[in-house]
Amino acid sequence: MIRNKRTFTVTTLVLITLFNLSSSTPVLDSLIYDAAGQAACSPYVCSRETSTSYHVGKVYQYTYDVKATTEMQSASPQQQSSVSWAAKVKVHVLSACELSLQLENGEGMDPVLEQHPVQFAIEYGQVRRVCVHPDEPEWAVNIKKGVISAFQSFPTNPEASVNITETDVVGTCLTEYQDNGDNSFTKIKHMSTCQNNQKLFQFALNLPDVNMQKLPFITSQHVCDVTLHSDGKMASSSCQEVHIFQPFSSAASGAVTKVEQTLTFSTEATSNAQFMTQAKETSLIYVHE
Repeated sequence: MIRNKRTFTVTTLVLITLFNLSSSTPVLDSLIYDAAGQAACSPYVCSRETSTSYHVGKVYQYTYDVKATTEMQSASPQQQSSVSWAAKVKVHVLSACELSLQLENGEGMDPVLEQHPVQFAIEYGQVRRVCVHPDEPEWAVNIKKGVISAFQSFPTNPEASVNITETDVVGTCLTEYQDNGDNSFTKIKHMSTCQNNQKLFQFALNLPDVNMQKLPFITSQHVCDVTLHSDGKMASSSCQEVHIFQPFSSAASGAVTKVEQTLTFSTEATSNAQFMTQAKETSLIYVHE
């Protein structure tokens, strides 16, 4: 069954958090806070200029696949842990700017993940808030925030890249959007700029809480390739995040974690989903229990 554990990286909350891969790298601990707090969710008023490619009263189904691999580069014999996870993702369109996400039929998935939807408001491609059921455990909310993050986008220019400050499950980071033509773009997070993200706590050396992406012995990369349908709906999103923990000068030593996350459109149908009657408000940022 899926449970929230200590993690080695940021996006690994999507998978490594679930399966406790961190047992091979006990040095790191997640110390994340939620900047938005947990106020009750009031009705969200969409701005007049809001337009969406997702039609009210429809549900869009995606397949969600995640694979995480952690290995020690200098280990002999090689030490590696690899885990994959898959589920169906249903996105119900409740209004011009408010969507509801439901996870279903995940292989080996804890039934808790299927009990409650997560509602989120999105305008101009950016998630404004997230509403969750009061009884849903934080670890389950974190997993769904990872899926919601894949739906964020920003208008791009074919002749130049666009840099914005974007908040998602990784944190608040300088993010570069590159237009690739043919309704596709690449999203690159500059991890050294991230705030409100995963913290490092090193028990062995008794270090204080610090920003793990800014430590000289940790190198992180986060890149997503996104393809849209001609009407603007997301067709696919493929993200790869790599973290190299290299405390020594030797390039042959250290731990590497790679997380690959893919979201692919499958079908569209009529939705009968309703707005949540019980919900509390949170941000898209990962929250440590």
